[in-house]
Amino acid sequence: MIEIEWQGQAMRLLPDRALLLPETATLVIADWHLGKSHIFRQHGISIPRGSTAGDLVRIDRLLALTHARELAVLGDLLHGPVADDAPWLARWRDWRRARGALRIRVAAGNHDRQVDSVSADLDECAATIALGRLIGVHQPGTSSGPEIAGHVHPYRKLRAPGISERVPVFYLRERTLVLPAFGRFTGGETIRPAPGERTFAALPDAVVAL
Repeated sequence: MIEIEWQGQAMRLLPDRALLLPETATLVIADWHLGKSHIFRQHGISIPRGSTAGDLVRIDRLLALTHARELAVLGDLLHGPVADDAPWLARWRDWRRARGALRIRVAAGNHDRQVDSVSADLDECAATIALGRLIGVHQPGTSSGPEIAGHVHPYRKLRAPGISERVPVFYLRERTLVLPAFGRFTGGETIRPAPGERTFAALPDAVVAL
């Protein structure tokens, strides 16, 4: 975990691609892409089963670690069409029913065309959501003020003797903090930060300033 203050707001960058706003006890993630592996399998692409169950375990672990009372998802909660009989949807609904005290808010993304399918499970779904002094959006540069966003799935390439690896990063720009994608099967864009911009690698057990 790394603690920073940005735009007058304290925040904690957490391992496993999440952010905590301690003032409001809000856990923030982006680009979950629920149902993606199911859609891929329907199109004959071999993806291991159980990704939704694993992601829900990750969320539970983060909620227990942070004592967050709210979950904010900055776009692409879903990946695509939602089939009523999809196994991932049943798991999601069971998980949500067991956590009725948890507020869930979503800043809708470009993949959330069928977010109405899960709207009964959400406390808020809008183009932008308030995150303390900041604005939560999906696509960077779409708000009028300092924002936390997703959409980009930023990565950086690490090079060292015998090592060349791409890692997901938090990408801190002048007016935008871009989160790494929470979903595991999302791919991403290798970024090249400009002078003055900062990145932090989001590793499973640590966050490292690059």
